[in-house]
Amino acid sequence: MQLESSARQKQRYTVALLMTVLALSSFGIAQSSTGTPAFATFSGGALDSINLSNLNNHVSIPLFGKPGRGMAFVYGMSFDNSVWTPMVDINGVRHWEPGSNFGWRGTTEAFAGYVSYTAGPRTCVVPPGQPTTFYNGFTYHDPGGASHFGGNSVDSAGCLVVGFHDKEQAIDGSGYVIDVTLSGSTLLVNVYTPSGSTIVAPLLAENDPNVFVYPAPVGNATITDSNGNLLSASVSGSGRDLYRHACNNRFDSG
Repeated sequence: MQLESSARQKQRYTVALLMTVLALSSFGIAQSSTGTPAFATFSGGALDSINLSNLNNHVSIPLFGKPGRGMAFVYGMSFDNSVWTPMVDINGVRHWEPGSNFGWRGTTEAFAGYVSYTAGPRTCVVPPGQPTTFYNGFTYHDPGGASHFGGNSVDSAGCLVVGFHDKEQAIDGSGYVIDVTLSGSTLLVNVYTPSGSTIVAPLLAENDPNVFVYPAPVGNATITDSNGNLLSASVSGSGRDLYRHACNNRFDSG
């Protein structure tokens, strides 16, 4: 992987950090880590894993598995008991908010995860004062419920400091890489796994400061391994999910 120059990388991280701090100061989020994040210490049995740092109990329930060419199709559901999060809204009022699906993974989320981000109007640093739409806070939420923050930043005006493309490693040491390209008004996001697979997952824009619980997005998703083998999930208008693996076998959740 070709890394950017350290000076440009520092500029990106500085801008991303400032915008993230400003955004989070309005939300007041202090959420416990869910899933099985990297380098955490766990205890538990065959189906559950208890994170000893925050006592979140992650329960994994395998539903279906089938071998494929180079990449097997494995699908299961999971639950985290850290459902409630203390929140402070934009008026300074404290309250508790539940997680999406009350701790359960959504159907597409359990297959490929999803990517969340924030977006809003800003002005460029270079050239100064140029209006733009700033996209940042890109985070990959894996099928197990763990979050991997990349810190990517792109903008619609192509500001010198930010630009239209940003590829960053997740800061948690998990090995995930988030690759973001802004083409016109369309975001193109690829997530590269430590094993060399490429994930194209649904996107979730967290833009409204009055909304604290966003449902995990349900939509089309693909996973392609390093040999070109493909797993895909698509959602029809009826809400039924169709999964297809490299051998062209179909699995219909409906």
